[in-house]
Amino acid sequence: MRKYIWEIIIGGVVVAIIAGLVLLYIQFIKDYEHRLTKLEKDFEHCVDCSKRTKTIGDYPYTVYTGVDVASNGEVLLNVQIDLLSEQFRWRCGSITEIVRGDDVVDIGKVIRQYHDNAELENALGIVCIGTASSEGQLIGEQTRAGDRVETLINLVSSNLNSSKRMPIYGLNFGKHIGSTNTPCSDATLEQRRVILIKLIERSDKLTDDKLEESLKRILLEKASNPAYNFPIDIRNYSMFRNNEKMLIYGRNQK
Repeated sequence: MRKYIWEIIIGGVVVAIIAGLVLLYIQFIKDYEHRLTKLEKDFEHCVDCSKRTKTIGDYPYTVYTGVDVASNGEVLLNVQIDLLSEQFRWRCGSITEIVRGDDVVDIGKVIRQYHDNAELENALGIVCIGTASSEGQLIGEQTRAGDRVETLINLVSSNLNSSKRMPIYGLNFGKHIGSTNTPCSDATLEQRRVILIKLIERSDKLTDDKLEESLKRILLEKASNPAYNFPIDIRNYSMFRNNEKMLIYGRNQK
């Protein structure tokens, strides 16, 4: 009888241990799935994730992440750089027309498809980039790039479907350094990209007068590291190379 009781006790202990191990395993799986889900959700905010290709409607575009970190490890600025250049370029010589192949397109239609719970999730502001290719004289092309910034700011301000009332800035890259007085050609299409930068995280210490330098550090770091395969090099544009003021203070979304 006593032996039988001990067998029952030992059996119960074994069952309890096995049940405990099963519960631990189940909890481990749940924790792993939670971490994996969080990692996937935060993927776009990591520094070394290079890029992701997304789609708005029928338009694919590429998103690059970038972070500016202070010497003490504090994140000053975290951004997502949307290169709408899978499809779109500025028409050579124009400050208003954006083309897809040979056709003029309504970039406002693309911007209207940015939504708070998707493309604009966590966005605190938007920076519109103005570029000009190497054709033409320096001053004229820098002015053209600045005018393209204003065009984008107006398009974003008028078409953005967001309840956040985000500030909209501009960053004038200026003229791509290269030959002047050459005719427009498809060879310089890559120099006339359409780019938007979304501000995802911004330190309270990063005031507007310091925003330009932070953006430049991010863009320079992306261009300087071949591992990122970042297709636009800020060092090849006149405003950065000549250390001229690039930031254009925009306005709040309409």
